[in-house]
Amino acid sequence: MACIGLAACASLTQFEADLAISNDPTIKGTMKGVIDFDFSGQTQSIRYDIGVQEIILYASKIKYLICTGACDAQTWTNPQNKYFSESGDTGITGITTRSGRTCNGFQKASGNVLYIYEDGSGPCRATLRDGTVYDFDNIRGLDTSQASAYTGKGCPAQQCGKQIDFVFVLDESGSITSSSFSYMKGFLSQVADSYSYGPLATAVGIVMFASTARVIINLSTDKASVDAAIASIQQLGGNTCMGCGVQTGYNMYVNYARPKASKVMLFMTDGQNNRQTSSFTTVVTTAKNYGITIFAIGVGADADHNEIHYLASNVPGVQTEFYSPSYQQLTDIVNQLVIVTCVDIPGNPCGAGCQGFCSCGKTCVCPSSCEDYNPCTDQTCNPALAGGGCTYSDHNCDDSNACTTDTCNPATTNGCVHTTVSCTNPDPCVTPSCSPSVGCQYTPISCDDQNPCTNDTCNHNPGGGCVHTTISCNKCQPPFFTTPCPTLACNTNECDPNTGTCKATPISCDDGNPCSDDRCDPADGLCKYSPHSCDDGDACTIDFCDPKATDPKNACQHTPVNATAYCNDNNACTIDTCNATIGCVNTVIVCNDNLTCTTDTCNSLAGCQFNARDCSLDPSLPKVTGNCYVAACTEEKACYIKQFPGRAVDKCGVCDGDGKSCVHLNTAQAAGIAAGVLAAIIIGAIAVCAVLGAIGGKKGYDIYMRNRNNMTGANTNPLYTDNGLSGTNPMYSDDRL
Repeated sequence: MACIGLAACASLTQFEADLAISNDPTIKGTMKGVIDFDFSGQTQSIRYDIGVQEIILYASKIKYLICTGACDAQTWTNPQNKYFSESGDTGITGITTRSGRTCNGFQKASGNVLYIYEDGSGPCRATLRDGTVYDFDNIRGLDTSQASAYTGKGCPAQQCGKQIDFVFVLDESGSITSSSFSYMKGFLSQVADSYSYGPLATAVGIVMFASTARVIINLSTDKASVDAAIASIQQLGGNTCMGCGVQTGYNMYVNYARPKASKVMLFMTDGQNNRQTSSFTTVVTTAKNYGITIFAIGVGADADHNEIHYLASNVPGVQTEFYSPSYQQLTDIVNQLVIVTCVDIPGNPCGAGCQGFCSCGKTCVCPSSCEDYNPCTDQTCNPALAGGGCTYSDHNCDDSNACTTDTCNPATTNGCVHTTVSCTNPDPCVTPSCSPSVGCQYTPISCDDQNPCTNDTCNHNPGGGCVHTTISCNKCQPPFFTTPCPTLACNTNECDPNTGTCKATPISCDDGNPCSDDRCDPADGLCKYSPHSCDDGDACTIDFCDPKATDPKNACQHTPVNATAYCNDNNACTIDTCNATIGCVNTVIVCNDNLTCTTDTCNSLAGCQFNARDCSLDPSLPKVTGNCYVAACTEEKACYIKQFPGRAVDKCGVCDGDGKSCVHLNTAQAAGIAAGVLAAIIIGAIAVCAVLGAIGGKKGYDIYMRNRNNMTGANTNPLYTDNGLSGTNPMYSDDRL
């Protein structure tokens, strides 16, 4: 994979790993330790296992060596190594590392690294252009604290002796917190301490700006005065007038600058110019034209990069524009500022005679190991020996074992190869062996198979060896020749392996089928087989035997029947169940909807039927004729007779009658009735019929009964005869259709 987008390749550009450095032209041996590599942060830390930590700050161009109780610093101008592939690199054959990682290979197009090998977890190996090999393993997350591990270790400050007029122009606006302002003062002191003061060395001036600008101290070559001025600074707060600060610093150069001194202004802010904005560019241009080199620092996320870029002078090959995430982290750029504004600090080489590792105080020490990854050499180290360091001699592979031949193969993991001596012998009746002290030995083999039913011998011919002849117990075979041969029904005459004597052993009739009952018939000595019964006595299970069952105990299978299907008699008027004792039971269901006005029956196909009750068939009701009434049913009354609307019942209780069925006159009676009486009778009859006809039914009949006594002329009429239906009209009912 080519790491084209660094953000997508964090494991390649920011990581911690176990590191082994070999083939370094300046070191005989291997350096081992833990590397913390941060390409985007431009830092690299290696904690060597010899107790030395090497920290390189590429942006600051400085390398620290931190030892127990000591710290060295030297300028480091080499570009940062790229332990990852990029677009433009050429793919080459990959490798498999010693730890088993399979890695893709690339030839770098440029930079100090010539070949890089990597997998998805990070780099595997890097070969530098001078031949040095970096082997990485156990890739893990970056420990960012290691890049600043030099702080508090007494590392020497970079001292600058150049003649410089150095003016600090610093932001003290209200956006800076009190803690950040304290960090800024600490940074100011640290930078100021990095210069030598004097008439031919450095002079320092300090300007603070917010809404306006003020001078803390004019250019001074007295370090004590500068230190006191820094300590006295108190934050005033306010807005951010960058032009005010630059103008005040410019005025200091005009009034106090030394003729031969370089003019260096360090400008720092965390915000944006919001006062006298129209004159800002003019003031900056004027200062630069006066020969002032401006180094600009933006702090935090609110710093305007365009304004910082405009403030910073353009000096070819020199970084003049800096950014810091916070005031607390300003110390990270101190050394960078010293390097670009002053001379380089000389290194501390141990000299060409050191073939080991050059540690603190120009001390030459042995590397982590003299491991040359050749298992066939032994390594020693004497760093004090001129031109020495690690020395190598052939590794002794003698294992003092007469049963091996000892050689060394550098291509193997362990080097030494101990090949076992082959103690061969053509006699199959001896066992070859080897004693480490004397070598090969040959011991007669034992052919005893611990079986008393065999005769054990050994055949010394090629291809021979132990022979185990089975003792025969067949009396019809040599050496017995018994006549006649004994009958051994259902038994075999075999040798007992416990005693070595012949005995009768029951034969096995097991046919391997769990669904058969196997036995030997003593009558003929033959095996007989009969089906195995799986009946479980439950009439509600289907019993069968599985001949493929691996456990004979589980061969019988008893599957409960589905009573609904198994016992179905195809009669919807029965409930079908299964009884374990008697089998299927078909119980007749009772169809009862608990309603008086339905006739409950059961149909063998459809089941329960609930049909409306025909009360005309009820024998308890009177047999009626005519169309004035009908048999009906309600849950409250059951079957009863009710009258049709619009039908009339006459006074005699006859449907649609003429009211005469209950009056009987002969000729003589009719002739003897007085005209007035007859009129009364007729009028009474008419009244009765009118009432019954007009009101009808029971109500008409009730009115008639209440007024019958008033109809004196009618009910005393000798022509009137009761037909016996009065009050018993079968049409009587409170209900009406």
